[in-house]
Amino acid sequence: MSSATTNTNAAINPTGASTPVPRKAFPRAMTSECNRDAVLAGLRLLQEALQSGVVRPHEGWIGNILTNGGQHDGLDAAGIDELCEAFVTGAAA
Repeated sequence: MSSATTNTNAAINPTGASTPVPRKAFPRAMTSECNRDAVLAGLRLLQEALQSGVVRPHEGWIGNILTNGGQHDGLDAAGIDELCEAFVTGAAA
């Protein structure tokens, strides 16, 4: 099985290298307020970049992270807003 088909999110760095990240790693990373706030700030920056056209799904390294290397379409700005609200309220996104 290739790394593109494994059940992980791929963290793609600026050089294009892909490092599989187990899905279980994300909840652990959200255990501190500082980590949570950094994730929310990053999501809001991504939302703004999508709205302004600076980031496009499937283009560049951020677009590839957003779509897990083309495995799905990724969230649009409205979807990111819903996700941020779900993080804040604890509701399911």
